Amino acid sequence: MDRRAFYAGKPCHADCGTPGSDAPKRIRALLRPAKAGKLVNRIVRWAEIPERLPPVVRSPDPRDDFLLSLCEAGRVDWLVTGDKRDLLTLGKHGITRIVTAAMFAQELRV
Repeated sequence: MDRRAFYAGKPCHADCGTPGSDAPKRIRALLRPAKAGKLVNRIVRWAEIPERLPPVVRSPDPRDDFLLSLCEAGRVDWLVTGDKRDLLTLGKHGITRIVTAAMFAQELRV
């Protein structure tokens, strides 16, 4: 099965690296540095980084448009999110189905 999924989790959002954001602190509190390094290495090994992102202005929350852009550039089948107010209301973006983790698990029959 050659399908692609992108997980849009929430402790880190578009402002993850901006000054004043507490997202990096929250992530550090959840992951030990060694585990975080291993996770990053695994992601880098399997990740496909798009060279260009198409401009997207669609989400009710403009900070989420970059996720839709990544999905479009990566030809992603599913965007997995818990963002009920914004992303999930779209349902779909191009070929990408926008689903909750439970919906994704059901799709995979997990």
